[in-house]
Amino acid sequence: MSQPEENREKSAKTDAVLRPPSVAPKPAPPPSARRGRKNTENEPAPAAPPSEEEEG
Repeated sequence: MSQPEENREKSAKTDAVLRPPSVAPKPAPPPSARRGRKNTENEPAPAAPPSEEEEG
């Protein structure tokens, strides 16, 4: 009777550590939203690197 209870507590702790609701409310955002703001602000899109744009 003590095993199932411990397992449940471990699962809850692991779940909170793996994907906390405060840091990642969504499991995986779509690629559109990902490189629509974060990728553009952080680094250029993978389809159009800065070196290619400068050369062209």
